[in-house]
Amino acid sequence: KGAVGMCTVQKDYMQGRRKAGKPLTSSEQAERDPLQGKVLDSSGKKVLDRGIFKEFKICRQCNQVMVWRKAWERCWDGVQFCSDKCRAEGKRAA
Repeated sequence: KGAVGMCTVQKDYMQGRRKAGKPLTSSEQAERDPLQGKVLDSSGKKVLDRGIFKEFKICRQCNQVMVWRKAWERCWDGVQFCSDKCRAEGKRAA
């Protein structure tokens, strides 16, 4: 029997996540829209993050949205990857 209080959609989703332990292929990542479900400002250059519109970029490796952070203030133009893991995988793939 399933967990108490979970609808069938939630159970199917959780079972699918458990079975699918593989990461997305590069073609699947390219097909997925990284801005799906995000709120953009009128110019389309900023995304809503914690109630404030901030600049964003798309990670070259995992195709996820990276939102501007204070730590990246000086080097925002050079930011290409969202994490050290993506940077290492990007170097390995190149």
